[in-house]
Order: sequence, then structure tokens, then C-alpha cells
Amino acid sequence: MDRHPEHREPTTRPTLGEPRAFQSADELIDPTVHDEARLYENGKPPVVGDGSAVERRDFIKVLGATFAAATTTAACGRLPVTKALPYADKPEDVIVGRGVMYATTCRGCSAGCGVLVKSREGRPIKVEGNPGHKWSQGGACAIGQAQVVDLYDGDRLRQPMVDGKPATWKEFDAAAAAALGAYASDGKGLLLVTPTLTGPAARNLVQAFLAHFAGSRHLAYDGPFGAGAITAAHAATHGRSVVPRYDFSKAAYVLSFGADFLGTWIAPVPFAKQWNPGRKVSADKTTMSKLVAVESRLSLTGSNADARVRILPSEQRGLVLALAAKVATAKGLAVQGPAAEVKGDLGKHLDGWVKELLAAEGQCLVVADSADIAVQAAVNVINEALGNYGKTLDVDAPFQGMRGSAAAEAEVVEALAKGELTGAVLWGVNPAYDSRHAAKWAEGLKKAKVSIAIAGRAHETAAVCKLVGASHHPLESWGDHEVIAGLAAVQQPLVNPLFDTRQGEDLLLGWTGAVDSDGKPQTILPYLRLQWHAHVGPRATGSADFDRLWDSALNDGFVELQLVGDAAPLPAPGPAPAPAAVAPGGPMVAQAPQPSDEAAAADRADKPVEAAADASPVAAPAEVSPAALPADASAVGLPAAATPVVATFTLPPVVPARFDAAGATTALGAAPPTIAQAGALEVVLYPKVGLGAGDNANNPMLQELPDPISKATWGNYACLSPKAAKALGLLSSDVVVVSGGTAQVELPVVLSPGQHDGVVALPIGYGRATSVGRLGGGVGKNVMPFAALADIAKADVKPTGAKDPIAFSQTHHSYEHRDCVKETTLAAWQQDPTAGNAALDSMLHDPNAQDARTTRTLWTRHQYPGYKWGMAIDLNSCTGCGACVVACNIENNVPVVGKHEVLVRREMHWMRIDRYFSERKTFVQGDYDWQPTKDDLLDLADNPEVVHMPMLCQHCDNAPCETVCPVLATMHTSEGLNAQAYNRCIGTRYCANNCPYKVRRFNWFNYPTREMVDKFDIDLVTLALNPDIVKRSRGVMEKCSFCVQRIQEAKSNALRDADRATGEKRQPSNLDELQKNEAAGGKPLQPKYVRDGEVKPACQQTCPSDAITFGDLNLMDSKVRKAYEDPRNYSSLVEVGTQPAVTYMTKVRHAAEVFGPAQPAPKKPAAHAAPSAPVAPTGGTAPAGH
Repeated sequence: MDRHPEHREPTTRPTLGEPRAFQSADELIDPTVHDEARLYENGKPPVVGDGSAVERRDFIKVLGATFAAATTTAACGRLPVTKALPYADKPEDVIVGRGVMYATTCRGCSAGCGVLVKSREGRPIKVEGNPGHKWSQGGACAIGQAQVVDLYDGDRLRQPMVDGKPATWKEFDAAAAAALGAYASDGKGLLLVTPTLTGPAARNLVQAFLAHFAGSRHLAYDGPFGAGAITAAHAATHGRSVVPRYDFSKAAYVLSFGADFLGTWIAPVPFAKQWNPGRKVSADKTTMSKLVAVESRLSLTGSNADARVRILPSEQRGLVLALAAKVATAKGLAVQGPAAEVKGDLGKHLDGWVKELLAAEGQCLVVADSADIAVQAAVNVINEALGNYGKTLDVDAPFQGMRGSAAAEAEVVEALAKGELTGAVLWGVNPAYDSRHAAKWAEGLKKAKVSIAIAGRAHETAAVCKLVGASHHPLESWGDHEVIAGLAAVQQPLVNPLFDTRQGEDLLLGWTGAVDSDGKPQTILPYLRLQWHAHVGPRATGSADFDRLWDSALNDGFVELQLVGDAAPLPAPGPAPAPAAVAPGGPMVAQAPQPSDEAAAADRADKPVEAAADASPVAAPAEVSPAALPADASAVGLPAAATPVVATFTLPPVVPARFDAAGATTALGAAPPTIAQAGALEVVLYPKVGLGAGDNANNPMLQELPDPISKATWGNYACLSPKAAKALGLLSSDVVVVSGGTAQVELPVVLSPGQHDGVVALPIGYGRATSVGRLGGGVGKNVMPFAALADIAKADVKPTGAKDPIAFSQTHHSYEHRDCVKETTLAAWQQDPTAGNAALDSMLHDPNAQDARTTRTLWTRHQYPGYKWGMAIDLNSCTGCGACVVACNIENNVPVVGKHEVLVRREMHWMRIDRYFSERKTFVQGDYDWQPTKDDLLDLADNPEVVHMPMLCQHCDNAPCETVCPVLATMHTSEGLNAQAYNRCIGTRYCANNCPYKVRRFNWFNYPTREMVDKFDIDLVTLALNPDIVKRSRGVMEKCSFCVQRIQEAKSNALRDADRATGEKRQPSNLDELQKNEAAGGKPLQPKYVRDGEVKPACQQTCPSDAITFGDLNLMDSKVRKAYEDPRNYSSLVEVGTQPAVTYMTKVRHAAEVFGPAQPAPKKPAAHAAPSAPVAPTGGTAPAGH
């Protein structure tokens, strides 16, 4: 019988000092808000026919006839015949049925992470982090994982366009030659726009273009959230126009002013890799780093902070300048900045921050995400005063991306408007959509005589250009990158172009007239090798032979370079390299790709990039001057045979950066940001973790990835604090009009705990043109017009009375108010390693059990004589980024279902990340019957703590799903896996009903559904499927399998390994099997075992923060077994007695030190006695609520 929506389980009240947890702020305002939808936790019955509902009795009557018809037609039906063509000459590196890994560089964002791409029979199907890469260290983000989906997108440009119509390359080349011919003798008026380029070949190609079209201009444009203010501030304070190379691994204390370095700021994957080790605690490491976030909205970084302070955007400048003045005064740094005004209680936080920063001198880091040069200069002053340069950040070996200047862009836009620039070539950028000056860009490009876009999609900038060159996908392209000084990375194609496209570099080479030694037009691969021979080879720390160096770069994905000192001449490079050979292969095989030896790359992972001991580090400048270029023929577009390659040049002499107090004083006085006058709320525009600035809008994997904070999918919204929403009478999904100046947009509301009450936050990247793609075009609204209002925009928010349902994922499941997340403070954990999870475990623990993981049960214990697979997830390390979710989806062919299906709770993700808010309030002794008001509950959402909890199939020993399946489709294996036999499943969904963790997924349709079927090119999408995993059909239940295909592959590899040892130190999972082993003379039950770390599920392999540990629990020295034995380890919902194989590590955080005024005591009825002394918070368990 269905529960009535008003029926609710009794709420578990937290004990004294324990945090109260909640899933969404809406349930604080209306506790029954999710109950009606939860009547169908596993999805409502599908609508058929004309959309009318199907009665239960009618459905049962039809069911019998359906089975009879199915039995009859099954004998007559035939599957379509599909013919496969074999290789005539199989490529040497292709082994049918086995994947080959190729090293390349991810271009999903500007971070330049090293990746390994798995190819099956010439098809790229999976992106993994490159464990040997010194920058990204084996991690990959959600955007990087989804690049293979983007590759097979049928909405990419398939051919060039001339005047808005499809054209041939011959027509395009003729039109481009005629257009650019006008600038051949005088390039004044011609503009080249690119992202910041870091590779030697790419930078020199730009210089070749500028040299060929003498007088032309180049603009580095990095989208709406570039780091131009950071480079300008460092130019003033340290004489370097660079973004520092931040190192969070050396920072014991991090103070962030709006810099979401774990989410979207600069390079989140490398930063997460650096940040994570400092957050781990164990018996051998009893301290951890502290993170303080000062921000306007709750960001991903803020959700992982130990302490947060909410501020308005307009308060940031004064706060940072005041902090810089205090720190500079304390350290005697002679810098004079303008007087800073700090309002309200923020001044009390300053003294606490100064105290903590001084205590961590030389081991702290202050960062800020701001376009205000004065703010960035103040951050530089703080870091300089504390001695952080050269330790936690470095400007001598910097990060070399994102150097675009906002001032330079504004100047170019004005020049276009005035007609001073009459032609523009835009390569890999989309300023007509994502720029603050988007409208001016579009207007200027329409007016320009020449406008050429080199793009992979028909985006907003391409739509206003007269010529559009269809470019390759990054996985089809060659390239080079030196994102961090001293590490040159290669980008190699994984597949031949799927469409009639060209690489952008080939177009620029053609326009500059570059030819090879045979007089033929130069192409990217020989040009790239020639540039590396001249620029990379002499600086490489490895082999002096260029061919061996090149092969090593293709295998490893990178080459370590010597950081050259002042005026140090480069050695002569020797003879020019021979052209690269093209490997034979099938139609899907890339041009001369080099397989990566992952093991060899991993062996080099622990070797840091170091400068020569006698050399002062030097970084390549953002713009290479012509004088610094080599006498290299290809660099200026001349025939290679005409001018031999000789290294007659030296790198520009660079001395180590020195702090300039006078320059800092000037920068601190930079003009303040403009602030809009009209509007009650300040506007914060931000990119979502999965979607970025909108480049990935047509990627369904990323559209359906829940936002780590709001847990919303498919669209954007207006984020308001719960108190601001309550004042307007709003709940989530209520539609409002956000208006300010000339900008206005209608969006649904999301209640966002932790957000400042005076802020409305709007995610960017939506409202794309329909030409971008069938999936992403038209999803959400474009909010970039608010950026054009002022540096700090303001807006009014007014309800419309309408509703626009938001496809949330967080509220789809109920744990019936059971405790699932456990957390404590560092001080409590240091006193008691079981802090936060001891009470319930001790209550259920059976002291007579054979091992610590056993609880009281009536079940017969399973026997695991061989392997016993298990997983441990450290809640201290998990940042909630969602990379594991996308990795799981791609590895296991998990379908995308669309917004409508998510709304009715039918998303198919095998893995989800539950986000829980909690707040430690001071409860009053004797007040146990206090019933909080709605205002009290809303106080919990002012500035809550957050826990991110990955949730997947727990592979329980006492699995409730196994006992209720009538056909044994779900069963327990001899290795501890809860397995699902797809061809046996009849879709009763009893298993999903009986699963307390709500991790099973039912195929309501043969996805893609009716909503999505017209938005895919099925023939292309199937190329991305993993052939090791069967595609499930309608009516079948599915779930996490611990990537059993990877387990089987590792076991097969172990059996084939002739050198594999057989006498490994193992401990079967129970005493009976141990005795059997001893009786058998101690011989292993299997001849060869998989070693620890040889099996990594997709989620573990991609995790940027190394939060997941997987392995064999029977292996006594395995990392997962050690995690199981850690006192912080606990099982979710342990009281249910499922004995899961997935366990968690208690969340430990620094107790937030409150520098502001004490919080008032909670309200209570007047009849209550006067409260006694408050009890301070301690560690405890957070009830999950709904």
C-alpha cells in the first residue's frame, strides 16, 4: 500500500553537539516537499500510447497476452545481419579484442593535463589520466573524460562554410586566399585571435602569421574567466607577466578569496592532486592542512573548506587590501596601499586570518579569483610578506596558460567597432557568446570586411563570420603544449578525421605560404617535428638523439626540459629530422600514433621536474618577440631547404623574479571595479564544474552530470540563499525574472545554502544557439549580458508565479532518516581515532566474531578462498567533482536519458555523489524537547558544512537484493561481488525496492528514449561504446559491477605472466578457509594472483583526489585492507546488517574558529526553564534526513 504523502518517519534528533544534516534547503522550509515524488522512488510507470495513464488491472490483463505474443514471435524474429570487414594488413600495434593506450594532452580546458586514451580496433573509447605526467599525475576531470563523447558528436561541423552555406575546401581556400590577399603587403587592420598558446610550435606559428602579414595584431583570449589580472599584477609586483605555478601540496594553510581551485579555477585536476595529500590523516600523519574560503556563493572548493565566510562581491577588494596591509605591517614589508574599508563583522575575521597566516609562514598560500588588479596585487603582497614565493607558488617556472588581457580585449573590440580593424581570424575561440563584450564582438565581426572562424562547431562566433573552417577534434589533432615551464607535452591524434575537416595549424601554415623541402605545402606533423627539433631537443634532459626523443615523447606524452639560465646558449641541434612515417592501418587508425607504455610512464611518476643545479630558471614569455626566434625556415614560412636549421639564438636572458615594492604600491592603487547602481542583489556569474563556459553544452554526459552543489541537471537557474528565497515566498523551481539594466532573463530558482543573502548567482554556459547542436542548443538561458552591465552587476529578482521543474538528482532517494555520513573534528580525532563513528559500531559489534567487520547476523557467511574484492572511500579526500560519475558512465556504457526522464527519477547513473549539508549548532542542555521553527531551520542553511559521499552498489555480503529476486538474476560470486545476470532479469524491480542504498537502475526504455532519439547520430554514438560491456535492453535492472571486466582482464594478465610469483602473503577472509589452506600445506588456492593496484575501477582510476581505494581484502598488505583496519573506517547504514564491501572513512575537518559574534541561542517556548551552559560541538554522526 502506498504511503500517504503526509506520513513521515520520525526524525532522528542529533545528540548534543552532533551536526544536523539535510539534503536540500527546500525541506527546511517545507518538510513534505519531496514526499509525494518519493512515492515512486524507482520511477513512475511509463506513459504509453497517447499519453493517458494505464490502469493496473488493464496492465495485468495485457501482460499475459504480451508474454504469449513474445513467445510466438521470438521463434520467428531474426536479428539484422551486420557484416564486419577484417583488416587486410593488420597494424602492428592493434590486437583485436585488446585496447591500446596512447598518450596525448587533454584539451577540454586550459589546464593541459596529460592523458592516456584507450583505443579499440582504432576507435578511441576511454580517456584516463596519465600516471607518469608530472603536472596532472594521473587524474582526469569530468570534462576530460567526456571528450570521447564529444568526438563522436554528429553535430560537429562536417565541412567548411562560405557565407553561411556548406562548401568544399576548394571553395573555402579560394575565398580565404582572396580575403587575406588584401593584407599580404600591409597587415594593418588584420587581427588574429587565439587562446593563450603554450607550445613552441604553436607560438612560433603565430609569429609566422604576424611576420607574413606585417602589421597584423594578435589577441590571446581565454574566455570569460581568464587570469589576465593575475598576470598584470605580477608584472607590477615581480616584473613577470605570468600566472604562478601554485603548489598546494606544500601549503599547510590555504586562504581562498573566491578561487574555486578544486572546481573550475585555472587547473583543478593538478590542484586536487596537490591538495589531497595534506588532507589525509592516519596513525602516521596526525595533522592536516586547513582551508578557509571567503566567497559569495557556495563553490566546490568552499564545500570542502574547514571554514567559510560569506561576503558580497563588492566587499572583496576592501577585505583583501586590509588583510594585505595588516600582514605587510606585521612583516615589515614597505608597501603603501590605499585605505581599505571593511564593514560589519568582517574586520573580526581579519585578525584571525593574520594570526593563522603568520603561524604558517612559508607554508601557506593565499589565492583569489578576481579581475581586479588591486586585489591580485594585494594577494601578491601577502604571499611575498609571508615568504611563500619559491615554496607554495613560483613565478620563475610558471603556469604558462590563461594570460589573456581583459584590457587588450576591450581595446580590440573598440578597434573593431571603429573600423580600425577590418579583418579578423578567430581560431578556437567564441567571443560572440562567452565574452563580456559578446554583443560588440558580434556587431564588429559582421561589419568587418574579412571574418574567418576556425571552429569545430557552428557556434555563435562562426554564425557571424563570412568564412568558417571546420577544424579537427583534439583527439584527431597533432599539437604541442608547455603548460608549465620545463614540461613539453605532445598531442597526437587517436583517429583519422571522422568528417571533412582540417587542423587549424594546417590552415595557418597554408595562409603563411609555408612549404616543405619538396616545395609542397607544409602540414602540421613535419612542422611540429621541425619545431621540436629546434626548440625542444636542445633543452631536453633525456636522449640527445632527436628520433629517440620524439618516440619517447609520443610514448610518455611529455618531455622534461632544462630550465635555461641567464644568456645560456642552446647547443646546436644537429641535422633536421626526417619526416615521420605513416603507419599502415584500417580506416579508423590514426596517423602514426605511438602507443604508450603505461607501466614505464608510471615508473617515472615520482621523478619531479627540476632545474639544473647551476641554472637560474627561465620561463618562456607569453609573446615571443621576433628577435628571439631561431633562424628556422618553417618558423617564418620559407622553404626548409632554402634556410638550414641552425641554433644561432639564445633564450631571452631572464633573472629570477624580485619583488618590486614601488610597482606593488602602484598596482594596489588600480582603479576599483565599476558597480552597477540599479538592483537589490549583486550578480555572481560562474561556470559549472561539468559544463565550463559552455564549450561542452552539446555533450549529453556533461549535461546530465549533476552539479556538485545544487545537484541539478539539464539547464541553469537562479541561485538564492534560503532566507532570500523565503523573503520572496519562493521554493526551488519557482520561476523568477532577474533584471538589471539592459539584461533580463527568466529562470527557475534553486535554494542554495551557504550563499550570501545579498547575491543572486547565475551559471553560465547555457542558452546556446541551436546551431551548436541538437542536445545543447536552447538548453537554459544565456546570462552573459549581465557581465556587460558593470564589473559588479546588480539585479532585481521578482516572482512570476510560474514553475519550471528542475531535474534534481539528490532528492530522488530516501534513507528513512538513517545515519549515513559520519564526521568529526581534527581535535576529537586526535584524542580518539574512532571519533564520530564509535557509538553505533560498538553497539552492533559482536565480540565473539572472528574479524572486526562482522556484526550480528542470521545469515550463513560466504566463503572467499581466493579473492575478496573491496573498496574504501575517504570522505576527507572526495571533493565531489563528479569525474568518477562520468568515468563510470563511459566505461560501462551507461545511457543518457534526458531531462524528462531525470525529472521522473529514471536517471541511469551507476554511481552518484550524495551531497549533505550539516551545521554544528550549540544545543542547550535540558532542551531536548525543543522544536525548532522554520527560521531556526533556515539558520542551519546560512553557512553549512558539506560532505560529499560517493554512493554505488555496496556489494553486500548479506545483500537484500539477492533474496528477493525470483529468477536469481542478482547473485553473489565467490569473490564477493554482487553480480547481475542481464539475460536472466525479468524486471520485477523487487531488488531495487529492497536495496537500502538505492543504487540499482532500471531500463524503462531501450535508451536513448523518445525524448533523445532524434538528438543522436546512432551510428556515431555506437563507436564510443565499450565492447567489453554489453548494452542493456528495456526491462533489465543494472548497477555497479566493480568494473568486473577490468578484474577479469587483470586475472588473465596475471595468468599469462611467466614471472608472476605464486607465494604471496595472503589471508583468506574467514577462519574456516585459513584452516583449509593450512591443512593443504599452505599452497595458494590459485596459481597466480593479481597484485595490489593492478585492478583499478574506472572511478578510482580517474579520481583527481585519490579518494577511492580498491583491491583484494585477502591480500594482507593491500591498501584497501589497511583502510578497512583504520579506526576511521565505517560501513554506511551498518545497522541494517548488509555487511557491504564498500566502506567509508569518517570526514575529519578542522573545527571552524569563529572570530565573529557568538550565535544566539535557539528559540524555545516561553514555558521552558532558563537554559544551562551550552555544550560545545564534538564529533558525531550526521543523520541523512531524506
